[in-house]
Amino acid sequence: YLDSCSHMNQQGRYDIIVAMPFITVTTYGDTTEITQNETVTKSNEDPFRIIADLIDNYQVDTHDQLPFCGGAVGYWGYDLGHHIEELPYISKAVDSIPDMAIGIYDTAIVVDHQTRQAIIIGVNLNEESSQRYEIISNLFSNSKPHSKPPSFSLIAPPKWSSDLSAYETLFSQIKNYIHNGDCYQVNLA
Repeated sequence: YLDSCSHMNQQGRYDIIVAMPFITVTTYGDTTEITQNETVTKSNEDPFRIIADLIDNYQVDTHDQLPFCGGAVGYWGYDLGHHIEELPYISKAVDSIPDMAIGIYDTAIVVDHQTRQAIIIGVNLNEESSQRYEIISNLFSNSKPHSKPPSFSLIAPPKWSSDLSAYETLFSQIKNYIHNGDCYQVNLA
């Protein structure tokens, strides 16, 4: 989901929602896994080159009015910068979090906040493209109007899960993590 933050500024016109990638590309350190048709291929090539080559294989005609008609969506983590330039490794690697996780998509929902429309767009990039388009289209054509959600209320007063001393200790650890470059933001809850 690519949120334009249209509620916060005048420049955010489009939101883009994607699901069901037909290729996934995930990088951990120097190894990138490309999954397509349930087949996993590993590569030590530059992950940016891998994405560029995949996109070149699936050229999509652009649409004059829409910002996205299919392609790569995902995230590129900070540690992926090591593939671009020599940088010191100052943070601990977290094995469960990839440096890059990208999906190649042939179907998307583009929400246009200016015209107040949502458009389902699909392109035939492979044999399953029409199936994915059909699944997403059916989600919307068979939907029912939402009823009003139940009101929220607490069943007991809120209480702290730790004492002030434990909270101060945790807060001090977080400040050290930020100072050491291990992270730039933490939500302490």
